[in-house]
Amino acid sequence: MLQPPRLVRRDDIRPLVDHRTVQVGTMWFDEPPADDERIQVPGDGLYLSTVWTDHHPLVRLESWSGEPPEPEEGIWTYRREFRAALEERLAVLDLFCFFKESVPVTPGPYRVRLLHRSRELEPDEDDKFPEPAPREVPLEVWLFQLWPER
Repeated sequence: MLQPPRLVRRDDIRPLVDHRTVQVGTMWFDEPPADDERIQVPGDGLYLSTVWTDHHPLVRLESWSGEPPEPEEGIWTYRREFRAALEERLAVLDLFCFFKESVPVTPGPYRVRLLHRSRELEPDEDDKFPEPAPREVPLEVWLFQLWPER
C-alpha cells in the first residue's frame, strides 16, 4: 500500500530584503523556469522579486518525501512548478549577501513548487520601513515545497 507523502523538514527564514530581492540557491537547472514578474533565474539559483523593500518576508522551505498535497485554494496569488538539482545545502540570501541562512538537503534532482502571497499594509505600517525586526505577521510569504524526483 502506498504511503501518503510526509513532511520531512520545515525551515522558516526571515531575511531582510534589500532592493526588493531575495536569492535562493544553489539550484541547477537542465531547463530553467522562464523569468516572470516574481522570479528571475540568473544562473545557479533564483531571484525572488518582493512586493516591498526593507522588510522581512517569511521564506519557508519544506522538504517532502513525495509530492505534497495541493495547497489550499484562494490563499496563494502566485504558483510555479519546476525541476532543479540541489546540492547539500539550500541557502536564502539578501541581494548583497549580508544575510545568509542555509538548510541541509539531500543532494539530487527535485520537483519544486513555489507559492507566494502578500498582504496589504495596515494604515499604521506604511511608515515603519526599514523594519528593525521581523513583524509577527509577515508582509509576504514565499513557500518552497521540495520533493525528490523519481
